[in-house]
Amino acid sequence: MLFRGKLQRAQDAVKRALSDLGPEDRFNVVTFSGSATRLSAQLLAPTRENLLRAFAFVDGMTLSPATNFSAGVRSVFSLAAVTHVFLLSDGEPTEGTRDYAQLRAEIRQLNTTGARVLTLALGLGEQFPGIRLLQGIAEDSGGQFSYVNLR
Repeated sequence: MLFRGKLQRAQDAVKRALSDLGPEDRFNVVTFSGSATRLSAQLLAPTRENLLRAFAFVDGMTLSPATNFSAGVRSVFSLAAVTHVFLLSDGEPTEGTRDYAQLRAEIRQLNTTGARVLTLALGLGEQFPGIRLLQGIAEDSGGQFSYVNLR
């Protein structure tokens, strides 16, 4: 039940962010567990149809014991003209690149457009290992770090 609450909060946060997009914005949703899955092969305009499709995609997200940051960020940064990345996670990679310093270096290298990465840490309690990683990723790109305590 606690994990379902964590997922529901993440889904709600993504849908709120999508609802705030303006007509000039473009978006995509990428989920990552053992591998990365994209809503679309390209960035989308926030039309009613695309937003409904995105909401359904987000509602279909499931929890997995795997977290493959490197697959997720490779998928995101392969999209053309990315300006902002919103990363919601507990910040604890279990597959792919798992070393925090190496993962941060990989993200800096992939971020060829200078996209701002805004991270939202979803954790249980004020201190957990992934906070350092998510703070660092946001700092590296001039982004912003936020934290949601799910307790």
